[in-house]
Amino acid sequence: MTTLVARREGADACVLSVVAKGRTAARHRWAGAGSTPSQEAARQDADLLVAAAGQGDAREIARMLRDPGDPSELLIRTLTALGLPPLPAGFGERAEVLADARGATVHRARSLWQGMKDFMSDETDPNPPLQLDGR
Repeated sequence: MTTLVARREGADACVLSVVAKGRTAARHRWAGAGSTPSQEAARQDADLLVAAAGQGDAREIARMLRDPGDPSELLIRTLTALGLPPLPAGFGERAEVLADARGATVHRARSLWQGMKDFMSDETDPNPPLQLDGR
């Protein structure tokens, strides 16, 4: 299964990734003029983004990946060029923005330690221990 992942990093950077077979196949980060990729890297990422979305012009996408403009605007324009629906208002500001979006899944990042605690906790354990009624 191939997935396109859009996210915000901090206040001034946006990321668009292609995740396939559990691995990140392409990752582009817009963060202003200092983060412009090479033409070859932009073309490779554009090809993967177009393949994942199933439509779009790889040359146009590559141009947007190299554009040093506003990261939020570039993410929106790239998603539009890929034929994907627009991001909901408030995207990147809080997780619940996507809660009502059709087909969206919201994942909360957590540390390894928190993951271990959640796994070991009886409160969140999907397979609680069997109760044997004192036997």
